[in-house]
Amino acid sequence: MSIKIKLSTQKTPIKTTVASGTIMARTLGELLDVNIDNVNDKYLLMYDGTTEKYIAVNPDDVLVNAVEEPISPGLPDQFKDGLSRELDNEIDLDGGIW
Repeated sequence: MSIKIKLSTQKTPIKTTVASGTIMARTLGELLDVNIDNVNDKYLLMYDGTTEKYIAVNPDDVLVNAVEEPISPGLPDQFKDGLSRELDNEIDLDGGIW
């Protein structure tokens, strides 16, 4: 009797885990409502109502958009007031001599 065996060096990644008959995603990218195509280090997930998915976003973009186009809840007044005080202490304007 002869038996043929084929070996492959490539492993097929396992994308799901089966527990108690339920298939579960093992990573965020496997979830249907998450798009992490443009993810980078220190990015965060934010819900996009247009695509109805969570997307990876640069935190700086979140702050810029909260200031330029206030969204609910936007930036808290306490945060804006504190930032304003800190910037006032950092900026020295010299009006010159009159």
